[in-house]
Amino acid sequence: MIRLLGPALFNTHTGPQVLRLRPRGLAMLLRMACADRPLERSYLAGLLFPEAGDGLAQVRWHLNHLRSRLGRELFEATKTTTAFIHPTDVEEFRAACNQDRFTPAEKDSERLLALYRGDLGTGLVAELPAEFEGWLYVEQESLRSRFRKACMGLCPHRRRPRPGKPCGRPPDGAGRRRSLPRGGAPPPHRSV
Repeated sequence: MIRLLGPALFNTHTGPQVLRLRPRGLAMLLRMACADRPLERSYLAGLLFPEAGDGLAQVRWHLNHLRSRLGRELFEATKTTTAFIHPTDVEEFRAACNQDRFTPAEKDSERLLALYRGDLGTGLVAELPAEFEGWLYVEQESLRSRFRKACMGLCPHRRRPRPGKPCGRPPDGAGRRRSLPRGGAPPPHRSV
């Protein structure tokens, strides 16, 4: 499985390995991995290489680079389309969210929640075309929203929390966040 939530990792027989790819190669992998069907090469050229004179040549070069790094068997390609056909953590996380598998009764829910190790494409620092960055932002927000909903599904008192009773400890892998008021100081303690 390739992990794209958080830093990009590739699972091998020796354990997870950091996926070291060129920024546009990683961007191409992200876009193909999140697609539910093969993508037109001309679409990828316009999305990732709008300034290139021959964007299709750039797509071809980056696709060959991805195949050499990850393995040819992980891709399906024709002259006009290309697809990434290997399982990813994004795919598994989305499927779990769609099946509403994040409940206290579900034995596997904490493992599934731990799939979300961070935003999609964490570490992608290069300046990429605005259209791709727009697509990436929408995907990241969708996955964040699903993650928040999944965390709420694991909270046993989410419907009617009693005053002064916390909802419980968040599952492993779900960090706690606390926002501060504008002044930066925490709110004063209230007696109950």
